[in-house]
Amino acid sequence: FATDRHTHPHNELLSAWCAYGIVGALFFVFFVLAASQGLRTASPVRVWAWWLFVVLLVHGQFDVLLATPLAGTLWLTVGGALAAQGHTQRKPHLIAGGVVLAAALIFAGVLFRATELARLGMCAARIGGKEIYTARKYLLESLEIMPLPAVRYQLGMVELFNFKSPERAIGHFSKLAPGFVHSNGYLARAYAVTGDLANALRCFEEESLRYPYSALNAFWELEVMKLAGYPDNILAPRRERLKYLLKLRGLTLERIGELIGNPRLDDAPLRRP
Repeated sequence: FATDRHTHPHNELLSAWCAYGIVGALFFVFFVLAASQGLRTASPVRVWAWWLFVVLLVHGQFDVLLATPLAGTLWLTVGGALAAQGHTQRKPHLIAGGVVLAAALIFAGVLFRATELARLGMCAARIGGKEIYTARKYLLESLEIMPLPAVRYQLGMVELFNFKSPERAIGHFSKLAPGFVHSNGYLARAYAVTGDLANALRCFEEESLRYPYSALNAFWELEVMKLAGYPDNILAPRRERLKYLLKLRGLTLERIGELIGNPRLDDAPLRRP
């Protein structure tokens, strides 16, 4: 895709097309058409399952679906629709249905509370200043209810950059799945601050594999390698690589501060020489 920083176009059809070409795009279309066959004579259960399937597919044209755990919902829906074929309709069991509905409502309530606390915490973190204490409080409460990765990621950044607590940041980032957003890069910086240069360089290497055009990652990795005492014959090619990555953004090594101050500029450019 045009950028190495966001590796999914947030459109499942486009993702299949880019990853597997016209064959992947046609397979995606045929899959949708196959799931729609026989609806006129289908049972009400299968019709409802098909509508759920359509809702998820529409969602997948604006977000990441098949590359996340949410994809399980899609396959369970399809499996339920197939299982409903050929089965006679039974009267619903009110007690079982009530239990399932109650469980769903409880889960929805817990999820809403956790995400609402996460929203408040992230908004407070964006405001900064004294509100950063409120941000930490809300984010911790959200994690206690439900360990959402995005909340742990945000809390790790708050601990690292606002409270200057690399040990706590390491505790949060290390619990995330490998490669979650930029957790490897932040984990590397936290290790470097604590003096654990070996783990810092390992995490920088993992981050560079995921985001090879990140100039910030190349810069911090080079700085840590200097601290670790690497000889100049090893540092020189990495320094040239950093200059190349900065050149793609219209910057020089002397202007690296602009990139550090505004990490959003580190997004890989659309045009590369």
